[in-house]
Amino acid sequence: MIFDETGFLEKGQDSIGVARQYCGTIGKVDNCQVGVFAAYVSESGYALIDQRVFIPEQWYI
Repeated sequence: MIFDETGFLEKGQDSIGVARQYCGTIGKVDNCQVGVFAAYVSESGYALIDQRVFIPEQWYI
C-alpha cells in the first residue's frame, strides 16, 4: 500500500476544503485543496484504492 497527498492550487474560497495551506505542487503556502490517495502496488501491477479531499480544521468551525 502507498499513501500520498498532493495539492491542487485554487483561486478563491468557493471549493470544498480550500484553505491557506502548504501546497507541494507549488512548494509554498497558498489557497489550495489537498487530495489524499491510497494505492495498491505489486510486481504485477497497481490500482488506486481510494481518494479523499483533506478538510482543514477551519472548515469545522
